[in-house]
Amino acid sequence: MAAGDWPERTRMIVTISVVVVINLLLGGGLYYVYDQWRGKKAKHDKLVKERDVLKAIVDKKPEKERELASKSEEFGEQQRKLPDEEQIAVLTKNIEEIAQKSGCTLKTFRRMSSSPSQGYVRESWQTSWEADFMSFCKLMNEIEDRFDRFIAFESLTLAPKNSGVLPTGEKHDINVDMVTYYYKRQPGS
Repeated sequence: MAAGDWPERTRMIVTISVVVVINLLLGGGLYYVYDQWRGKKAKHDKLVKERDVLKAIVDKKPEKERELASKSEEFGEQQRKLPDEEQIAVLTKNIEEIAQKSGCTLKTFRRMSSSPSQGYVRESWQTSWEADFMSFCKLMNEIEDRFDRFIAFESLTLAPKNSGVLPTGEKHDINVDMVTYYYKRQPGS
């Protein structure tokens, strides 16, 4: 039987069914396309945010380059100030002469520890002296004058020989840790 021979009601039901199926297919297709577009838009928005962050970093590049140049220059200056390892030997040889010149007696001078870090070495020397306060101050000044770039004094203790009132110029037992910093050259530098 041909479609023209169908009753009016059947034709109307078939037409409505076809329209509903076409609309469902179009709606499903449009929803799929919209979902795809939403995913791509979210990805695009994420990439735009990342681009903006990277652009901000790139905009800071000249400032960071200037900062790096400044820090490199500062590092080079500090590195030039630190003595070489050979100058530590000068300190250890001259310490007795400096002590005598200042009116102090060196009782002990021994190396305690050494801690290298990235080309720099920090050495601690445990020293013990017998001197009056002013002579020891002169000694410290003389050491700082001769070796100003790499000397620090830590853990200073001053013990009088006896208790009670001491006359000026009385000798005391003085213990102090001297810390030296020097630049250890790497092979080929």
